[in-house]
Amino acid sequence: MRKILGKITHTLLLPFLASVKGQEHIPPEPFIAVANHASFIDGILLYSILAKRNIAIHFVIVEWMYNNRIMRWFLNWMQQIKCGNAVQKCLHQLEQGKSIGIFAEGKRSRDGTPVPIVHSGAGVVALLTGAPLLPVTISGTHRWWGFGKMIPTFRKQITIVIHKPLRYPKKKNVQRGPARNIVREVMKQIYQKI
Repeated sequence: MRKILGKITHTLLLPFLASVKGQEHIPPEPFIAVANHASFIDGILLYSILAKRNIAIHFVIVEWMYNNRIMRWFLNWMQQIKCGNAVQKCLHQLEQGKSIGIFAEGKRSRDGTPVPIVHSGAGVVALLTGAPLLPVTISGTHRWWGFGKMIPTFRKQITIVIHKPLRYPKKKNVQRGPARNIVREVMKQIYQKI
């Protein structure tokens, strides 16, 4: 049912996608998608693109999104990952053969430019599991449905670039510093296509 919802969403958003490049880079095994974040629609958009390929992805969602009862029900039904203790939850999802999605900036950019805050979680999970990191650049969503906009512009201006996956050797003990450096490397690749 969730994949069907994702495919329907993909059909609804398709008229606003200028291009989606690099789908051939999506790994066959469970992965960690890392993307920039400039709009409420980013997660839904990426979810729908992957659902079209029969891949379910579970995003790490900031805790305040669970404050609304209806939103909390929906996020739980979609099996998304609440931010508290997210590393352990991500490890569990990957062990179950499921892919995860992380917006490593930790918040949305107001104007589509890079956010200097980068969290280490994606790097920690990648190093603990050996799962590939899949960088994804999402462009144009801040103009399509950004901060302060009540409704989208409904223009065909969104572009997605899926980069080649990055792989790091699995480790038993992971420190936040090296993990954060990995995430910075991933985000640098993402920002080059904005």
